[in-house]
Amino acid sequence: MIAFRVDINKDIASGHIMRCMTIAEKVRAAGEEVLFISGDEYCSSFLTPKSFKYVITNSPADNWDSEIDLMKSIIKEYSIKCLFVDSYIVSDTYLKELNTVCKIAFIDDFLTKQLDVSLLLAPTQSRSLDFVNDLYKDTNTKLLLGKDYLIIRDEFLDSKDCGPDAKASNINFSDKGILITTGGSDKYHFTLGIIKEILANSALLKNKYFVIIGSLNDDYDEIKALVKDCDSFVLLKNISNMGYYMHNSFYAISAGGNTVYELLCCKVALSTIALSDDQVALGKRLASMNILNYEGDCRQDTKEVIAKCINTLEDISQNGINSKMQSAVEAYTDGLGATRIAKALIEL
Repeated sequence: MIAFRVDINKDIASGHIMRCMTIAEKVRAAGEEVLFISGDEYCSSFLTPKSFKYVITNSPADNWDSEIDLMKSIIKEYSIKCLFVDSYIVSDTYLKELNTVCKIAFIDDFLTKQLDVSLLLAPTQSRSLDFVNDLYKDTNTKLLLGKDYLIIRDEFLDSKDCGPDAKASNINFSDKGILITTGGSDKYHFTLGIIKEILANSALLKNKYFVIIGSLNDDYDEIKALVKDCDSFVLLKNISNMGYYMHNSFYAISAGGNTVYELLCCKVALSTIALSDDQVALGKRLASMNILNYEGDCRQDTKEVIAKCINTLEDISQNGINSKMQSAVEAYTDGLGATRIAKALIEL
């Protein structure tokens, strides 16, 4: 059995559990049993519809070390051979201790130090591959590095495989729109803020906007009231097929993280905003490669980030998308990373 240890809650966005589920789908398709392990019941709304089994640890969200003994017993009880860990707060001790009882695979979005794990996954473009290879050159850790291991769900690979969400089947897609998403939560109220600015700009209201409202976004009712009389906005909450809306977008504004890679797989040019340190590094690096527009860190000044996004939208409305950027977007990834990762986990 291969297990996935991951959390989702009001402080941890949906990107972590979504990318774990993408890999888990490939593992399950290869005939291996899969189990999810999470700190609380927030995970159920994601895992149950996909028929994934899960165990709840009831651990403090900011202290996984308290569950080490429990995790060892779960690993033994379920005969887990490989545990895939996806967390920003996990400690070196946690990884090292559990790596003594089963193979630990870890996705590292920060890449600041060497970790005691059996497999390290680093698809992020925030660091050079040479740096990571040097970091682990004297270890037995198996490395999966770079964009060949980007975790992309099948719905983003081919627009022919995408269908409309039942709740939005009446949307006319004769013209492509601009997608706005911050993931499962939006504690800096970016979505609400940018919608207010777009509503105040008559030139930008000529576009169509697909606004993805995360399940943990507390601003939904206020946003809904703001746009109820404006045909430029399509609000989408708890949608079943994000890929459909990406394929029907000509531009996007997205929080950094895996959604950025999904948009690139759909060949959508974009602006990215940062909600965490790794998203800052990712945005700056991809912007330096002319692959996207990095608009800044919401933790520092959300209003400034919104203003930069508005400036970008105004430029695109007047001049279109930079042709070199569009070419870089279209050549970026084949989207088959999840299959490669699943194979490596099974071999591990």
